Amino acid sequence: MNPFTIGHEAAVRHMVSEARKNGARPVVILSHTVNANKNPLTVNQKMSVVKKVFPNINVISTSKNQTITKVLNKFGSKNIKIFLGSNRFPQFEFLEKYSPAVKRVQFGATRTNNGVSATKARTAARSGSINNFRKLVPSKLSNQNLLNLMKAIQKTPARPSSRAATGSRARS
Repeated sequence: MNPFTIGHEAAVRHMVSEARKNGARPVVILSHTVNANKNPLTVNQKMSVVKKVFPNINVISTSKNQTITKVLNKFGSKNIKIFLGSNRFPQFEFLEKYSPAVKRVQFGATRTNNGVSATKARTAARSGSINNFRKLVPSKLSNQNLLNLMKAIQKTPARPSSRAATGSRARS
């Protein structure tokens, strides 16, 4: 959710719908991770965006000392469903092993190059393409919110990954 896209918005809407059907309380859990490439926004910036789009949903975050497993412990041994995009589904398999109360639910189709992604949104923001960025983030964001979000992403320019740097070297 860095930044929060229309794909994330659809996933949260689906989660809210499922929670209502089951008499459960929907909660969005955000990662505290920040780095220049994939996570340029702070947890407070992400939280602000999610709350603008979903003002009535409880939004919490992990922290250095509050990992996802510790956050989930706060919910006790209730049935917990975690809605994940297809790109994140495999990496959270450990949660079902950690607690039998946790069930992962995959949301959305497997990604294609034509799909919405936070990577595409970050690229549009960093290149200053407001029209492309607008297409990828929730329409509930005002123009000022949109510009502020783009500026925040632009403040942390992507760094070439070590793989990309290694792959671009000429061989002697």
